Amino acid sequence: MFPLVGTWLCLLWILPEENRIVRDRDAICTFSGRLTVVGWGKGISSAALRVCLIVDDFESHNDLDPSDSESNRIFDAWSDGYDSPATNGSIVGHASQPFAERWIVHGGRQSMPYVYNTPLKFARAELVLDLPQEWADLGGGTLSLWLQGDSSNSAVPMSVISNASLTVYHDDPGTRIDTWTQWTIDLSAYSGFGADLASVNSIAICFGDQNNLQPGGSGIMYFDDIRLYRPG
Repeated sequence: MFPLVGTWLCLLWILPEENRIVRDRDAICTFSGRLTVVGWGKGISSAALRVCLIVDDFESHNDLDPSDSESNRIFDAWSDGYDSPATNGSIVGHASQPFAERWIVHGGRQSMPYVYNTPLKFARAELVLDLPQEWADLGGGTLSLWLQGDSSNSAVPMSVISNASLTVYHDDPGTRIDTWTQWTIDLSAYSGFGADLASVNSIAICFGDQNNLQPGGSGIMYFDDIRLYRPG
């Protein structure tokens, strides 16, 4: 069952007249055959409500030293190729504080900067989820992430991998998209591989083709608001 109660829950409503989306983390949501929401968006039509699971919106990442129990640096959460540059051409986060990006953002205050460098190697940054998530019951649900690249980036294949091996590629040269663009992935793209989505424990953003390494190229991307949406 898709968890509709807990810290992962994000409630959104759309304000078309202002062309923006508002988020409410204070609402209380329960599910027992039907969705019940209390304390959200006073005066907002329920037709504008959407419910999603936050995979990572990058707002919780900070610059605290690992010795601090509250430390949650972006490159500690997303494992990259910093310690294995010969085989993994990914670097997540800035070299100096603030480690998360605070200027080029889609929502909230922070996004994830991601440098890829793929000459005859693969770039992979992976987030291991605190708790496995059940995506199987979502049916027509979608995985959504926002991305922005640069027209000067090298055009290389971009993909999202779940559970270490289930891969879906972007249809376009996404690395050269220079405005915030939503990439939505129908979960059937994963289940079509015969994948078991009942316990998803990781998600990775990758560049290059791990099965057919090419001369590749380099560039910088920004990612924000990775979410899982219920159908409808």
